[in-house]
Amino acid sequence: MKKFLKKTFLIIILLTFFSPGFLKADIGKYYVKKYFQDTMAIKGYTGYIITPACELVEYKNYNLGMHKYNASFNCGLIPHGEIGFTVKVDEINMVKKMELNAKYRILPFKKDLNKLKLAIGIKNHTPYLMGGKHFFCFYHFGLQGGVGFDNSENSQLEASPFVSFYKVVYKSMFVLDYDDYEKQCNIGAHFLLSPKLKLDIFIINLNKKFTNILDNVIFGLSFTG
Repeated sequence: MKKFLKKTFLIIILLTFFSPGFLKADIGKYYVKKYFQDTMAIKGYTGYIITPACELVEYKNYNLGMHKYNASFNCGLIPHGEIGFTVKVDEINMVKKMELNAKYRILPFKKDLNKLKLAIGIKNHTPYLMGGKHFFCFYHFGLQGGVGFDNSENSQLEASPFVSFYKVVYKSMFVLDYDDYEKQCNIGAHFLLSPKLKLDIFIINLNKKFTNILDNVIFGLSFTG
């Protein structure tokens, strides 16, 4: 837990560094509402870098993403819910190693950026419960986090926390996230190229020593239909 708190503190410091306060909140709110609600994580679900988000792909809409060797598809199959999958295109048995994900937003029942959000889901065989909120009045920060539950080797259920901090700066979203299950602390950004296309640049595994920083850089594209 101490390591988690230290990494969380690091995330707050770094995010503050990426947080110019001169931008008006109403500009950032417009871009969150209009374009960054369905941002895709590396694993295909609506999220940030490796952590999920309470937000969802809208009902009957879909996401397509390509991040290094991860090809992902995600769709709003039902109201307040989404389902998707990720495959590694460099694997021979792509179908056998396919990772499924699903998510359902519990609150709020109506789409409202100002309210606290709660969601349940499953990613990489790990169920999770999470919550989050946008803070438009505080330099347009956002905070989301939760707990994933996984069976350990001794068949006991273990809880692994995850957290994401983000800030929307005009047509960009800067993100820092940490997942205790993956033991990863990451930093990155989503850039809006068009109303439906985003460019993603991530640096993963900040908590590990770099032999070559390019090995930890992931470029990606995501498209919303």
